Amino acid sequence: SMTIERTGTWNFLGGIEEDYKNKERIVLNVAEEVTTTSFDAGGGAQTTTQRNTYENGDNSEVWHITTLKNKEMVIEAEVNMSGSYSDGTDTESFTESGSRAITLVQD
Repeated sequence: SMTIERTGTWNFLGGIEEDYKNKERIVLNVAEEVTTTSFDAGGGAQTTTQRNTYENGDNSEVWHITTLKNKEMVIEAEVNMSGSYSDGTDTESFTESGSRAITLVQD
């Protein structure tokens, strides 16, 4: 199993002419991300935790809210991320960009 916890800030974005209405999009700026992975390695359960911190704007997502009704929200997310990992001896840089389609439903 994997759990990802993110902390940071978010803000509504203003409208852009005829492309987007006011408050139709939000920007998420992730300051810290903690990933905990638990698995059975055949000899017993193991858990690893990876913590990444980001400078302001290095890990951001813009979510376009396409549907907001009753207990359902449909969003399209544009993701732009860059940073580096370090295990104490080696440092590895990365970049990621792309899009996601997400449906959130409240029980």
